[in-house]
Amino acid sequence: MMYSKIPRTVRIKNVLDEMNKHSSCDFNNQIIKKTNELKKKHYNNDLVVVHTGIYFDMIFNKDNTKNDVNLLFEDMYGAYYDDDMKLHEDFTCNIIDKFTKEKKTIFCWTDFIDYCAYRENDNANNELFTHSTLTIMTPTENDKYFVYQFNPHGRCQIDYKGYTKYVSRKRTKFFPCGELLDTYVINNYINAMNRCLSKYTNNKNKLIYDNTKAHNYFGANLQSGDNFGCCFLFPFIIFIDVCKYYRESHIFETSSKRLRFRSYKSLFDEQKFEKCIYVIISKYFKEISNMTLSFYSKKNDEKNYEAFEDSIELNLHNHGNRYIKIIAYNTFYIMNN
Repeated sequence: MMYSKIPRTVRIKNVLDEMNKHSSCDFNNQIIKKTNELKKKHYNNDLVVVHTGIYFDMIFNKDNTKNDVNLLFEDMYGAYYDDDMKLHEDFTCNIIDKFTKEKKTIFCWTDFIDYCAYRENDNANNELFTHSTLTIMTPTENDKYFVYQFNPHGRCQIDYKGYTKYVSRKRTKFFPCGELLDTYVINNYINAMNRCLSKYTNNKNKLIYDNTKAHNYFGANLQSGDNFGCCFLFPFIIFIDVCKYYRESHIFETSSKRLRFRSYKSLFDEQKFEKCIYVIISKYFKEISNMTLSFYSKKNDEKNYEAFEDSIELNLHNHGNRYIKIIAYNTFYIMNN
């Protein structure tokens, strides 16, 4: 299914107004609630949705010891909706304990709260930004769960190897991580969950994560055409397509080529998460669909892969406001119908 067509009457101002209504880190926000309603609608009992957050400003504190940081991650709080659409809040570890015992595939909205301090130019004031990411946890053999971290910025995050902390309107402080900022916090998060599962539960499952591309989305920057901050829409469009078409294959074709992609379940089992993301984003843009079909139709080396990512980013950038309209319109259409 292609999502690229939208009514001509859609205006960017109306889209932004609607985005502002739904951009929230509260556990009872409408995006998370709707994902659970749609999961019931499509009778998908394989997936569950969890919501949690990492508070960067608290973690990166000069007075924190390593043990202080460990405890902050162990004390992370989260929420989920049950089958009766009742919201439950608990320690994130307890929620992961529940769903890993049930062998569910977990889609965890992991909000990066106070992700960075940033200002447009020397005359502007510093602002703190919060960012939406998705942590996917899938069961594998021998009581293990494979963890894949999706940040829509993709390969752009490779440039950030520390945390820029807000001090004042004009001052910031940089905390080096010794590795990428994202992989540093997710490593701490997953290690904390494993410690809690081991210490406080009888759960034998272990979450498996590292800082490699196998466990992190380092692909094309999907926000390269986004000047408005619509990061929270990407976990939603990924989840909805996986939820609706979890066990179905996907056919991409042009006048001269045709390619079948395996179901999301099969790709998850093979730990090919990045391919899933490109299949999903291709459904919104015909040009990217053609690029994806052409790329996966042949054997590719690292140079071709980089060119593929470049072409996606350039296409999204060239779409400008229309790109945001397409993503947002389809999100809110699904939410309101």
